[in-house]
Amino acid sequence: MLFNTAGKLHLIDRNGNYLERYPVTLRSEASAPLALFDYDKSRDYRIFIPGKDRKIYLYNIEGNVVPGWDFGKTESLVTAAPQHFRIGVKDFILVKDKTRVYFLNRRGKERIKPTRRVIFSERNPFTLDMNIMEESPRWISTDTAGNVVSIYMDGTVSTL
Repeated sequence: MLFNTAGKLHLIDRNGNYLERYPVTLRSEASAPLALFDYDKSRDYRIFIPGKDRKIYLYNIEGNVVPGWDFGKTESLVTAAPQHFRIGVKDFILVKDKTRVYFLNRRGKERIKPTRRVIFSERNPFTLDMNIMEESPRWISTDTAGNVVSIYMDGTVSTL
């Protein structure tokens, strides 16, 4: 079982024992639940934990901080777990704070910058829509007014 509390990352085996090196003390108090990704289905797991210092921390399954992750800070507090999507050979890690959404690559660099700001609903995750009539995939969620909002690969934002 893998989970986080405000100050620690926990990994417990099926017998109820901590794995070696666990629990791991977080570098900043967590502001949201962790997200566990296996980019290539190779069991090379990545653990993303948003911190109250507005940074997104990236750990490997051994509990070590992953070198090469270079994301600065979000504009406001992240309160939802990050999400991972793959389109072709490109990974998209979505992090949503109270004022914007960040489309990141595996290194923490922004892949897409939406053309306008949308305040998304806090509890609604994004869905990747690949089965649309247009040629470009899009991510769909809702804003705080209840509108359905789409963000396309070029950053275009549409509202329904």
